[in-house]
Amino acid sequence: WERMPPEWKSRSAFVIAGRGHAETGALTHSTIPHARQTEPQADEFDFFDAIRRGDGKLTDYDGKVRAYSVGDDTWFTTEWPRAKEEMCPLRLSADGTLVDGSNLCAGAVSWVYDPSKSYGGFGDSFSVKAFDAGNCGYARAFVSRPFERARAFFGRPRVRIPVMSTCEDTQFLFRIDLITPSNEAWSVCQTITSLRHVKPDYRPGEIAVADLELPLTAFAVGKGWGVRLDVTSQGGP
Repeated sequence: WERMPPEWKSRSAFVIAGRGHAETGALTHSTIPHARQTEPQADEFDFFDAIRRGDGKLTDYDGKVRAYSVGDDTWFTTEWPRAKEEMCPLRLSADGTLVDGSNLCAGAVSWVYDPSKSYGGFGDSFSVKAFDAGNCGYARAFVSRPFERARAFFGRPRVRIPVMSTCEDTQFLFRIDLITPSNEAWSVCQTITSLRHVKPDYRPGEIAVADLELPLTAFAVGKGWGVRLDVTSQGGP
């Protein structure tokens, strides 16, 4: 979308919906907190009819982005890339307190990963009730303090975290969740990388900094809600 020529983009639609990997169903009450609206499927039919047969109705967000915001159950139309972006850095720690980032390795946490075992449950779905990383032996959770006011986010979340392994390579999966005041976790988006991709000449025991952009995402954090980053090794040997 970002590299698409303007003349093509003006006749295109970019819809970011609350779906998971390879899922095609509409939003439901069981998959989104406070969800009331379903995905406007009729817009898709109108769009394809207009493009393929010329007898459909082009929607009013052609050339723009229409996104569903997880957490506050709203659809909105915007432009992307935006001319000006506002960054909101969150420095998270394993005990739920914000840190100043002066010592990236302070309070390091670890786990034992056995790729021969199928753990299941951590999941790769978006916008569904997330697995409780706090009760999972092969994952660690980094959480924020509760937000003092509601905030809406739209853009590419970026994760920057130092990682280390006792073997030559492993895969690290990073997932962003919303945490409700009742301590329910709702998955927003995730990404995965190989340690050798982060540092091609990696050697066991070294510290490498994973600096990754996640997919374009829209979500809202209510007052008293928090943001959690789950980290695990997953995805095969």
